[in-house]
Amino acid sequence: MTKNLIFRNKTDKELVELLPAGGSSAESAFEEIVRRYQPELIRYSLRLGKSEMEKAEDITQETFLS
Repeated sequence: MTKNLIFRNKTDKELVELLPAGGSSAESAFEEIVRRYQPELIRYSLRLGKSEMEKAEDITQETFLS
């Protein structure tokens, strides 16, 4: 739990800078980025006309994995 709080206090820039290093810090940084932006991306996908939640979630997942 404490580890999650540490990453929640980091800026987006700090999180992105951890990604190239790999390992558990990079994984935690990526999880925090997803936590921050996944809800907004799902809402955006739904507004684009993808009114089905499953399709919106798929679009969001592809965004993070691309």
